[in-house]
Amino acid sequence: MSARRKARKRALDLLFEADMRGVVAVDLLNDRAVDDLSQGDYVRILIQGVAEHRIKIDE
Repeated sequence: MSARRKARKRALDLLFEADMRGVVAVDLLNDRAVDDLSQGDYVRILIQGVAEHRIKIDE
């Protein structure tokens, strides 16, 4: 599995967990350590993008 694919899976897992727990995904990400720094940066970009466009995504 490529690093970007792992990062997308990690982001999706964090988004799902945040939704199930009723917390903000960005806050959950800040509480969790991401193993690889470059992967962590990409995970952060993905989660922030989802947070910025959440209303449109939910439509």
